[in-house]
Amino acid sequence: MKIYLIRHGITEYNEQHRYLGRSDIPLSVNGREALTSVGKPLPDGNFKVYVSGLKRTRQTAEILFPQAEIVVNRGLDEMDFGIFEGHNYEEMQDNPEYQKWVDSYCTSKCPDGESKEEYCNRVKDAFMRIIKTNIDAKELVIVAHGGTQMAIMEAFGIEDLSDGSSAKGYYEWQLPNGQGYILDCMNYQKSDKFLKVLGIADYTK
Repeated sequence: MKIYLIRHGITEYNEQHRYLGRSDIPLSVNGREALTSVGKPLPDGNFKVYVSGLKRTRQTAEILFPQAEIVVNRGLDEMDFGIFEGHNYEEMQDNPEYQKWVDSYCTSKCPDGESKEEYCNRVKDAFMRIIKTNIDAKELVIVAHGGTQMAIMEAFGIEDLSDGSSAKGYYEWQLPNGQGYILDCMNYQKSDKFLKVLGIADYTK
């Protein structure tokens, strides 16, 4: 199975470098205008596009794949940043709770939100349910979030399946808005690392 794992287009919060998790804000005008499927890698024939429950992913999917069947999966939602949501570093640099979270390499639990472990486990569970549901599909698209990409790729992705030497950490898998991994989904029952990177696609102009 070939999987296209795409990050949604840019929003105003992304442009302002604000933490964007549960806030259901749309793509910005620039974000909508920047997206295009013309001349970009696309699946062939009939395929499903899985999106999170947040409108920025659905809007991205509708622009790039207007004829596709869209399926919502809330397990793909971005991380819940709790009280940090909607703020940027400059606004929180003197906040002791924020500094404590940063000192943990952003892995501890966000106050009133999720920890990295809680978030990654949620995303991994959702992704595996999608894979098992579509085990006979030839191609599949997931349009979600930067965190979703990183959680899936940290858990299952590798660039060189021969010896595992190209496995990366969470933040090393981050891609800009509007870009995605094209993946060869191998047999997940034989290996923990079963997503081989075939390439990176940029769906922006």
